[in-house]
Amino acid sequence: MIANAITGLGDKTIQFVQQFIQNQAVKTPYLVAVIMGNKQMDYQNLDRQSDVVASQIINQKTNSLFVAISTTRSPEMIVNVLAVLKAGKAYLPLDPAFPQNRLKQQIEDSGAEYFLSGDDEQAFFKNLGLKRVSADIQTPTEISVSEPGNLAYLLYTSGSTGTPKGVCMGHAALVNLINWQNKNSVCAAGSKTLQFAPLGFDVSFQEIFATFATGGTLVLAGDNERSDPGLLLKLIEEQQINRLFLPFVGLQYLTEAAVSSSVFPTSLREIMTAGEQLKITPQIRTFFKALPNCKLYNQYGPTECHVVTQLVLEGDVEMWPDLPSIGTVIDGVQVLILDENLQEMATGETGELCLAGACLADGYLHQPELTLTKFPTIFSPVKTALRIYRTGDLAKIQPNGHIDFLGRIDHQIKINGYRIEPGEIETLLNQSPTVKQAVVVAR
Repeated sequence: MIANAITGLGDKTIQFVQQFIQNQAVKTPYLVAVIMGNKQMDYQNLDRQSDVVASQIINQKTNSLFVAISTTRSPEMIVNVLAVLKAGKAYLPLDPAFPQNRLKQQIEDSGAEYFLSGDDEQAFFKNLGLKRVSADIQTPTEISVSEPGNLAYLLYTSGSTGTPKGVCMGHAALVNLINWQNKNSVCAAGSKTLQFAPLGFDVSFQEIFATFATGGTLVLAGDNERSDPGLLLKLIEEQQINRLFLPFVGLQYLTEAAVSSSVFPTSLREIMTAGEQLKITPQIRTFFKALPNCKLYNQYGPTECHVVTQLVLEGDVEMWPDLPSIGTVIDGVQVLILDENLQEMATGETGELCLAGACLADGYLHQPELTLTKFPTIFSPVKTALRIYRTGDLAKIQPNGHIDFLGRIDHQIKINGYRIEPGEIETLLNQSPTVKQAVVVAR
């Protein structure tokens, strides 16, 4: 069974994601683009500051495709993301809270030479073997546009061999996503979106660029607010947030806090959830009953493709299913349900959920065999070659075109929206001289 949405690919003039903000800086230079605490930055300043940092990156004359960025949350983190893209590079998010061995592994695999961070983290990143991008240039110089097909970011996901694999995501797939997102959202210039996801999580890209593409305001949540549902609820109220992107567990904690305190932010219009199976709990039902003008969107997509399907939940909350489907495909994407021989299955039959179209990542960095295995080329019923991504997820397509997610084929699990390979954890545990044999299970 195949579900298609290869139409309506959006603004053809946008080739690279940084063009969304460059265009917006011309249209609405004085609208507020970023807020965190008592700091804020308008579109004109965000564009100019990222131009300066981009000039600094170009001045390093590095041959590496990637520039590392600290994931520590600040307006400067957003400036650095834009700067790397404007410089024709792809960004590699590095979280200082992660084990140093893991970060060094990613740096070595990516070949990144330079980093961008706050002053207080420079010693940390230098100790990892990276060089600081020199801040000698304080005015922007001429910036050459990226070549078509360049990468936008490199994200590492868990690998069953014990070594994380780097997913290379290009501009074309991400431009398609943002064009679709903005066509299907009520948020526009002046709307406020919460930036909740860590930069190393692909949803952060969606939060940032879906906001900038329409002249909205991105409100960064601090670490305290991200870890405390009560503080997060307070921030949403104080900042009059209109749109949230949350994993299911985050949505559950937020709705529990709202129900227990009887605080329901009436400014909310859209909540997108992804990364885990959505369950409509009593708290979620109560929350959306209290906010009849707010819609819930269940989105699905692996790191290798980003968002590829969406289900809109609105109307009578009591009619929402306990386990909603993952909806229908977004623009530019095909969903295929295939058997173990990669042959198409009939409507209603369960098989592997495979993806094709504008959504596909370039593949895994330095892993051509794995890339060929997970991104094979098959022949469609009309005998044309079709590159697909094998998700490893089980699914079936209903007669109405909605897709039911039915779990994993393998043993991969998700925790707080992050993919975890138990085999990777087992491999690391087995390296300890005090461990004879390790088995990892989810509980």
